[in-house]
Amino acid sequence: MGQTCSNKRQANKSHQTQSSKAVLGDSHQIILTNPTCFQPQNELKQFKQLSLLLSLVGSLDQLQQITRDLLKQLFAQKNNCQIIIQNTIRRELRIKGLIRPPQQDDESLLFQNKKFNKSLKTQLTIAAEIIRTLQQDEDFQDKFPTMCVSFMELADSIQSISL
Repeated sequence: MGQTCSNKRQANKSHQTQSSKAVLGDSHQIILTNPTCFQPQNELKQFKQLSLLLSLVGSLDQLQQITRDLLKQLFAQKNNCQIIIQNTIRRELRIKGLIRPPQQDDESLLFQNKKFNKSLKTQLTIAAEIIRTLQQDEDFQDKFPTMCVSFMELADSIQSISL
């Protein structure tokens, strides 16, 4: 009888570990497939891509006034995003009791901040709308043909995440 009882215990233990593995596996998959966990990283990448593209624009003097105004609006949106990022990092550092200027590696502090996510998403969506307007501008297409494609890809990626 002792051997039969121990076999039942081992069977129960193996059943318990299998069910706990299944539960852990399921919750692990939920964490990995949850798209909201990675949105801030995508939005930060989109902001960096927007900054890079705008740094390539150069002088606005040779553009028509309408095109120039749209690009200035796009620069303003980039600056708004930058201010949101810096202020949020400063706030998070202050909460943690650290007094120092924001650094590049401090961006990890932003990932759990829902207010930051919403603010950055709003600013990037506005930037995507400006890019869509620029796409229809012939002067912009003539002066920046390859950048026009890159800007449109960025606008598409911003709008696909914000849906």
